[in-house]
Amino acid sequence: MDTRKRILWVDDQIDGLEAYVNALQVAGFLVDTADSCAKAEELTRVGKYEIILVDILMPPPDGIETLRRIHPLQQASALAVLSSFLYLDRYREQLRNLDFPVGLIEKDLPNIEADDFDERFLSPIRDLALMGVTKTIADEDLLLEESSDGREDPFSIPLVDFMKRPILEKDRLTLRAKEIARETLEKAFSEGKLWVLLCGAPEPVRASASTPGDVLEEENVMEFARSQQRAPFQFWKPLQVDDFGNWSNCGNALLDYPTVTLDFRGEVLVVHFDTGAPMTFFSYEELLKIGAIRPTTNFGVSARNGEEYFTVQLNIPVLLRSQRGGGARSVVITGQAVRDWVSAPYARHCDETCKLQKAGRLCHGRIALIGRNLLTENQIVLILDGINHQTLLGGLGE
Repeated sequence: MDTRKRILWVDDQIDGLEAYVNALQVAGFLVDTADSCAKAEELTRVGKYEIILVDILMPPPDGIETLRRIHPLQQASALAVLSSFLYLDRYREQLRNLDFPVGLIEKDLPNIEADDFDERFLSPIRDLALMGVTKTIADEDLLLEESSDGREDPFSIPLVDFMKRPILEKDRLTLRAKEIARETLEKAFSEGKLWVLLCGAPEPVRASASTPGDVLEEENVMEFARSQQRAPFQFWKPLQVDDFGNWSNCGNALLDYPTVTLDFRGEVLVVHFDTGAPMTFFSYEELLKIGAIRPTTNFGVSARNGEEYFTVQLNIPVLLRSQRGGGARSVVITGQAVRDWVSAPYARHCDETCKLQKAGRLCHGRIALIGRNLLTENQIVLILDGINHQTLLGGLGE
């Protein structure tokens, strides 16, 4: 008789997670997969699972509704959300309102070759198999409340301990590190640094960059953190002005806002373009949704006009398409992928004058703000036609 634990993993992008499914199988689990709520219901009606992992952000019915539907069919199972969006208030509130326990596992998917792959991916699932649900949203809320006094020194926390913390507690520790290292950061930013890495102490600066393209990749940041065995803290220079104020407000002016068309391996997005922005800012959630980036929990902090937000490095290849047809250019977009975009200072929401959609919704095209670094770093020229607010691809820059 096969005594291996059976797992059902529900994720609308499960086809892209084959390497992680295989890793679970190598670790001794039997794994079935489903890419929708309907498929999950079908499997749970005929099979028995010790563990069920569910993504939250899926096409309707989403992960929360999927949990509601399969719980009566698998009441003995350990249910858990394996999600990149455990920081979003709307999902946290829905999890609080469930009348059955659901575990929380952050979908921080490291490269399967990474030294800490087992610790970050396999270990939480093993714990779920051995002990069942031990950390619910209520437990995490209590932990966050108890740890909010600010007495803990973020620079002294061992890396292994830090990586186990909930994402919102990592946020708190990053903000605390920013307060402690204020003088170090102000000096670095006054010297022209755009990005700074601190690790193990508020000084010295461990790594820095003066342009978006020079910011260290996450794997390099984590490699340094492992060498120090301390938590890494990343900081971006605060910005006071990054786009044309009134021009980016909702209403008729927004309909005239120039856009660029980006093709992410068949996923085409039309997003706002503004040479007044010093670099590119993109919705982290949108990029995750189309599979353009990997999930992470290693966010840095920045601010626009005093409003703080959390962000990660953006560095992705994409096709830039001429909006009048006939041309495309392969480019690399660097800058920031901004977390919780709809609440961040770069989003714009429609008001009652908007001709495109209802007031309060995210403005059409504003899932990103493409900055002038697109031009300088890729040596390209974009030409606005001045009539239809379309962009044409020009020649190479000098």
